[in-house]
Amino acid sequence: MASPEELRTRISTGQVALRAAIAGAGDVWEKAPDDGSEGEESWSPRQVAEHVIGSEAYFAGAIAGAIEQSGPERAELSLASTEEALAAFDSAVASTDQVYAALADDDLAKEIGSGTVESLLEIHAGHELDHAQQIASVS
Repeated sequence: MASPEELRTRISTGQVALRAAIAGAGDVWEKAPDDGSEGEESWSPRQVAEHVIGSEAYFAGAIAGAIEQSGPERAELSLASTEEALAAFDSAVASTDQVYAALADDDLAKEIGSGTVESLLEIHAGHELDHAQQIASVS
């Protein structure tokens, strides 16, 4: 079992990658891949950013509920530029960090839906990296 600190580090690594991908997507912000992709794979960097930034509140809110704390509320996002996306991302990360800073080792085994706090943190870390790569791949 990973420690809360190890999981926070993995999530932070994904957040750094995502922030860099968003910052570098200015020229292709609205461009969807032209490779015939479908579903999430067909999203422009803007759509990906709106989704993944919104998901910060989902992950933090679910974990906050499991550890009996208040968490951020998820909101619809419309981010017209990378600058707006970066500001929204920084705010979302700050809210997520507040929740995750309170995690203790025994919180990781707490149940959330069909998984645990630990499994949701693992998903969060992978989600960030996957979408960072998706944004970075649009040219």
